Amino acid sequence: MLTLRSIGRTLRALVFPPRCVICDRVLAGCDDRICANCRSVLPWAGDEACVDARKRNIDFAARAIAPVYYEDGVREALLRYKFNGVSSYAPVLARLIAEEVGVAVGLGEILPPEVVTFVPISKKRRKKRGYDQAELLAKAVARVLGLPLVKALEKITDTPAQSTLDEKARKANVVGAYRVRPEAAVDIAERHVLLIDDVLTTGATLSEAAKTVAYLLPGSIICAAVAQTRPKTQKNS
Repeated sequence: MLTLRSIGRTLRALVFPPRCVICDRVLAGCDDRICANCRSVLPWAGDEACVDARKRNIDFAARAIAPVYYEDGVREALLRYKFNGVSSYAPVLARLIAEEVGVAVGLGEILPPEVVTFVPISKKRRKKRGYDQAELLAKAVARVLGLPLVKALEKITDTPAQSTLDEKARKANVVGAYRVRPEAAVDIAERHVLLIDDVLTTGATLSEAAKTVAYLLPGSIICAAVAQTRPKTQKNS
């Protein structure tokens, strides 16, 4: 028997058909939200998907995870998600993170995370955007992995967007930008923390966030993002 809720979902699908988050084409009979063609050509990071965090200039963390490179359709999808109000992408993009975390745990590259948190944006930027893209990703990752979500940090300065700065300026831009929420200590202390952001570029933002989370004395910190820029050695090869 059809319920009002299921009828509503059907009508919504007819009016707003699902689209592939990568190529933005309408999907027919596909619940994945990444079409088969796009999934087959995603710029997977391979052996670079989970590396020593120091390799990505991230201090106070054990490993850095990002399953795909920030290129082509992935880059366009993340830009739409972050700046064009397409918050519905969050569960799809988060699943990429969750899948890679599962692989890393299975290979013994990381210890199983026990709690999920995220790198927040400022209150001013959140008000303008309407949502915090890293928080939505973290909520979805936590749901897939069956873990609690804890708001461990808050951003106390409205810094210029990192994307507008060079590598040296990015590091200086985020120094002191975050502070811990003291009430989060009970949920973070001695636990293995998965720290979520949307994109890993120079590592400056995640490094500063991990340093701040470290004040809460976690057992370990694993940083994770949807996408990463290619290491310089690959760019120059």
